[in-house]
Amino acid sequence: MFRTSLMAGLCLAMGIAPSFAQEARRESIVVTASMIEENAAAIPAISRKVRADFVSVEVSYHSATRDVAQRRTELETMFNRLKESVAKTPGVSLSGGELGYSSAPIDTVLFSDVLSTYGEVWSFSLILGVDTQPDETFDQLMERADAFVKSIPAKGRSEAWLGDEQALGARDIDNHRLTLLRDISAEVSRLQAIFSASELHVGGLESGVVMIPTGPLELQLYVPYTLNIVQSVN
Repeated sequence: MFRTSLMAGLCLAMGIAPSFAQEARRESIVVTASMIEENAAAIPAISRKVRADFVSVEVSYHSATRDVAQRRTELETMFNRLKESVAKTPGVSLSGGELGYSSAPIDTVLFSDVLSTYGEVWSFSLILGVDTQPDETFDQLMERADAFVKSIPAKGRSEAWLGDEQALGARDIDNHRLTLLRDISAEVSRLQAIFSASELHVGGLESGVVMIPTGPLELQLYVPYTLNIVQSVN
């Protein structure tokens, strides 16, 4: 599991700009201009761009086998095979929850927790995390994810699908926050030198790190803060 990680999508729960929801296409990634403009408007002067450490995507298994008992057996078998394959594969993780909103360690997730028995097609979904590799494109990463899922032998009529949306994630958030705070401190020092006869008040530094997508595998990180300059009256 990602012990010190934060998925960009979690910002949604706080009303902050969302994680990079991308339409899954093998040929291209669609990012609208309005998405970039809206995100950019929220970024303060001090921020840092980093490459995403991992991409999370929903993986779902479906079965429409007529016999109900066999249908359940097929999906439970795939649930266990998926967990086993992930445990043996470096750079791949598995968790429960909802993409971009919540996450639960896979060891705490029971098959019955995720099984959906709607109609004649039953299914379950989990969150697959795939580490990025140096110089790898988003399409190449998604091809690796797809190949990994397809490498798991199917049981009966079970089928696997990767979701259409992904979330970018970064690790070592505490270190990123410390670096950003140092950058803000340096900026305050520069401004104090410029406005030597003024008072500078910095606020909001108790906030956590916010992540905004700026590219298919790129995140812009910042700590929300306010900076007020009070001119001295002679």
